[in-house]
Amino acid sequence: MNYNRKDLANLYGQVRGKEVPTHRYLSEAKVTFEYEEGEPQTLEGISDKTAYRVADYLQDKAEGSFILKEDYKVIQKLAEKSGFKTEDRFLKILFQGFNNVNYDGLRELVDKKDGLNVLLPEFSEKVGSMQLYNICKPQLEMFLPEEDHLQFYNMLWARDFKEGNVSVGNGELALALLTEAKKGSVGDLEIGGTSIELKTGKGRVISARGQNFADDRVKINQIAMMGGLETSDGSYTLDDINASTWNSTFCKQGLTKQVLEEIVNKYPVDNTDNNVIKASEGFDSRIQYICGHLLHAYGNGAPDDENEDEGGHKFDIWLGVYQSGKLASGKGPARFAEGTWSKANYINVKTQEIINQAIGQDLIKFSIDGDGVYGYYPKSNSTASSAAKEAGGMKLIN
Repeated sequence: MNYNRKDLANLYGQVRGKEVPTHRYLSEAKVTFEYEEGEPQTLEGISDKTAYRVADYLQDKAEGSFILKEDYKVIQKLAEKSGFKTEDRFLKILFQGFNNVNYDGLRELVDKKDGLNVLLPEFSEKVGSMQLYNICKPQLEMFLPEEDHLQFYNMLWARDFKEGNVSVGNGELALALLTEAKKGSVGDLEIGGTSIELKTGKGRVISARGQNFADDRVKINQIAMMGGLETSDGSYTLDDINASTWNSTFCKQGLTKQVLEEIVNKYPVDNTDNNVIKASEGFDSRIQYICGHLLHAYGNGAPDDENEDEGGHKFDIWLGVYQSGKLASGKGPARFAEGTWSKANYINVKTQEIINQAIGQDLIKFSIDGDGVYGYYPKSNSTASSAAKEAGGMKLIN
């Protein structure tokens, strides 16, 4: 005997003793797909709601895409190989936002990821520059069409998050997915035995939150402007500088009397003729090289078990990535400057001479404020990341 939907509803109602809203319980559709090659395929027992959603999707009325379970497994594997296994759900949502993902190509990237050799060769010198987007683009080509490359890259780069108590900054996930780099055990990323500290925009080198660095900052500024610390008779000298002068272990290790004397003598600050520009240039040079010594101490693991930002943070390469943007306003949408999240400079921080060389070549800039010491790609700001999240992909500033 054949039953239609109404017959089934009546039968169900007789058994249960009540009316049944057929559109809620027994609303089923049958969908048939006919292909240019191969036999037709009929799917039965599908709810009307699902059938309508499929029809809307096929008529290009939907945003984003479906992900098959087998394709999600590919995404999970990529997340696992990057070292950020728990980011698989974020990546699933990200990939669903793009209609033309080639999952066979993504599977190929996963298979080849451990054998990639695209980022490490860029660190062949002690200091240098690179374009990160160009490095990642061949990997993007494996699973996305050209028109989606930049938006996917930017949305991936904008991702920052926490793993337990550890902050993962902008760009770490992107490079861990699109190059041979992986989540680092000491620095942010690592490739083989090379540890990389990634700083996008204004990256903090020393935090003012611990060890009363705010007091150290006052002393650093005074030395940079006056050539020493003020004594009881109103004069300024470096004679009494020693480890007990400082609170921060970075300052204790990096800012010795000898180091400060060399910097002060090499970059004079002349206030005698009230030439503000000339005095400012000398002050800034002193600040840059003082902070360069703090970077050396930071990269070589000045010990401090009590402060996450200052403890045993040993790494080989400082990688500073350019970031400059404008938030959405009445004048237009969120935008960023050309080269944001692509232009990058790197420094091998193992020797002080190399850091000094990079400062002299304007590959890194430092600043000190109430939050600490920042080391960053010159002319970067901290706007672009939040703007990208707001805009879901940003336009270039003209």
